[in-house]
Amino acid sequence: MKKTKLPGDNISLKTKKNENPLVMSWLNSQTNLMDSLRYLVEKEISSNGVRNLQAIIPAARGELHNSLSELQDSTAARESTMARLLSEAGANDATMARQLSEAGASDAAIQAALIAARQLAVAAEAAALEAASEAEAAAEEEEVDEEDIEAWS
Repeated sequence: MKKTKLPGDNISLKTKKNENPLVMSWLNSQTNLMDSLRYLVEKEISSNGVRNLQAIIPAARGELHNSLSELQDSTAARESTMARLLSEAGANDATMARQLSEAGASDAAIQAALIAARQLAVAAEAAALEAASEAEAAAEEEEVDEEDIEAWS
């Protein structure tokens, strides 16, 4: 029979030899693993009460593998959108990095978002220069010179 855990007791955890890389990445990203796990347990209890998850967890789970690209796409989209908004608001790299970090972005994602923000700024500047050049060209085409006036007379 399983021993009842008491506050302050140690618990042992062991990862599987074939653990999903995302699970390992999550575990290795935690600065306080026990507090992170406690938080997840508290969320489960507040949502569903105290229950044995083994009674409802499917034996074969593949949704983490299937959702990896969706997770990466949605995360990248969220971070690039945030970087774009911060860039449009005139935020500098340090401010953008801090905001993204506070939003939970990884260091690699922050770097990618900063690069994307710089690329957006360059593209916006290029578009503005092109628009100004086109406006100038259009204005030059519409100039009426002496020969035009004589031809219309």
